[in-house]
Amino acid sequence: MAKYDLVTSMCPFLDRHLILPLVQFLHSNNVYPQQQMLKAKIDLLQKTNMVDFAKECFVQRYPDRTPPINYNLQREKIVSKMTKLLQVTEKLRNLINNEQINVKAIDFPQKLIENNISNEAVNSMYTLAKFLFDCGLYSQASEILASYYFMIPNDETQQLKVLWGKFACEILMRNWDIAYLDYNKIKEYIETTTFNSPLEALNYRAWLANWSLFLFFGRSINKNSLLDLLLNEQFSYVIQFLCPYLLRYVAATAILRGKKASREILRLIQQEESNYSDPITKFFDCLAGQLNFYKIKPLLKEMENVIAVDYFLSPIKDEFMESARQLVFDYYSRVSISIKLSTLADILSMEKNVCERWVLNLVRIIRADIKLDFQNDQILITPHISLPHQQILEKTKTIVTRCSTLITTLSKTNEAPEEQNEEVEQF
Repeated sequence: MAKYDLVTSMCPFLDRHLILPLVQFLHSNNVYPQQQMLKAKIDLLQKTNMVDFAKECFVQRYPDRTPPINYNLQREKIVSKMTKLLQVTEKLRNLINNEQINVKAIDFPQKLIENNISNEAVNSMYTLAKFLFDCGLYSQASEILASYYFMIPNDETQQLKVLWGKFACEILMRNWDIAYLDYNKIKEYIETTTFNSPLEALNYRAWLANWSLFLFFGRSINKNSLLDLLLNEQFSYVIQFLCPYLLRYVAATAILRGKKASREILRLIQQEESNYSDPITKFFDCLAGQLNFYKIKPLLKEMENVIAVDYFLSPIKDEFMESARQLVFDYYSRVSISIKLSTLADILSMEKNVCERWVLNLVRIIRADIKLDFQNDQILITPHISLPHQQILEKTKTIVTRCSTLITTLSKTNEAPEEQNEEVEQF
């Protein structure tokens, strides 16, 4: 099962505090040897201020050894530095907490002068928040970052750092609604900013794509949101050049969505097959791309092994597997007017009587025009034939949106040279 673990691939695009829950998941599920996972935790915690947790992991890994004195010395330094930062920012924090100063108000700079608040105190707010974050005190760090964000309205670069830090805090506290707001702000910044190089922009998008997995699989929201992000033209380059493993989550989200696959999803999975594939992407391709039902059975079983080592999919294993089985039935019923119950039960790895009850329940839910002939061991499907005018409407219903997008793109392209000419003239 360890061969399906993606944590090592994700690490370059995650903060170490976000890596920690992934490592703890692997540890608790015995994916790797216990000693190896404890060492990984110790290494991960070395560059944080979570010294007590690191010491605890050391004791677990080396029960016969006395923890090094460095842990105690480091703890003293951390307490000392935190005390200094709290002292420097105490007056400003008290004014904010007592609502004597409104960080969102236009007169905020003037209020700082009136209350003798130095620039050092303002800048130390960010330092304190980062320090608290490194200590694992995410709630306190988030509160300070929320205030500090409005103290620097003219510094977009620093504001972006604040947003990343706050986004991480909200993820780790599982405050999904607030995290979603931070995610949208970061996404907007990335989409509207001109970066120094295409590689820099690609890295920003890679970080956001990986961080967003916590949000979209942790929060009960429309599954299309993750697909909208990853299938966006700019973010699809992240999959192609930096993070091909994100195809697992494209395929998984498409399966959970339970609708007929879009050509775009299939094209991306088939195009990047040489760079990345696993039982989930293969299942999706076999089903939606090849309509090869004979390969489905082993892939269904293997997908359970993938989910067992996946931090994001493991909590929704039952929902995911049920969606996969329903998708198999959906595609099977599209290409057949009769299905043998015994054949379907074999593909889905179910006992025949269990499969019968499952199909009965599914028919009630989807209200399809399906009849069950238990005597002849058949599921009879009445084919749904669309009228010509319905087919035309279906194929042209997105034409307005596509035309609008094309017009917007062309207008931006035409504006760019004009802006350049204006800059030359001004120069």
